[in-house]
Amino acid sequence: MKHTVADRMSSDVIVAYPTLQLAEAVRLMRLNKIRHLCVVSAAGQLVGIVSDRDVSRALPSVLSENAGAEFTRVLETTRVGH
Repeated sequence: MKHTVADRMSSDVIVAYPTLQLAEAVRLMRLNKIRHLCVVSAAGQLVGIVSDRDVSRALPSVLSENAGAEFTRVLETTRVGH
C-alpha cells in the first residue's frame, strides 16, 4: 500500500508570524510538543519554517560568561522573521 503526504501530515497546523518574539515561538513549540513552526505572512502565505534547531543556533553558548542574561536578551529581542 502506498502512502501519501496527506496520510502523514498534520492538519491542525500551529503558525507564527514573522514579528513573533523567539521566546513566544519557543513557548508555542513546548506547549504543543512540536519542533517546527510554519511562519506565515499577514495574508496567510507560508514565508518560512522555524525549528527548535534554529532557536538553538540563535542562542549563545551555555559556556559563555553571561549565558543567562544573553539567553534572555536573545529570546526577548529576536523576532521569528528576523
